[in-house]
Amino acid sequence: MVSQLIDTVLFTYIAFWGIMPLSSLLAMITSLYLVKWLIAACDTPFCYLGAYIINRLTGLKAHMN
Repeated sequence: MVSQLIDTVLFTYIAFWGIMPLSSLLAMITSLYLVKWLIAACDTPFCYLGAYIINRLTGLKAHMN
């Protein structure tokens, strides 16, 4: 989630600085971050489920460093 926040702040700042007022930039950063957070929270269980299924079908295990 931290990387999403950094990405959202940097992209929005670089893309829209000087075009939009600061208050609009802050509102955009907040709403974009919330949408990214919601999507990540919703797709995470499916990623774990996919890894579990692949592990069960192939016997392969993911290496976590």
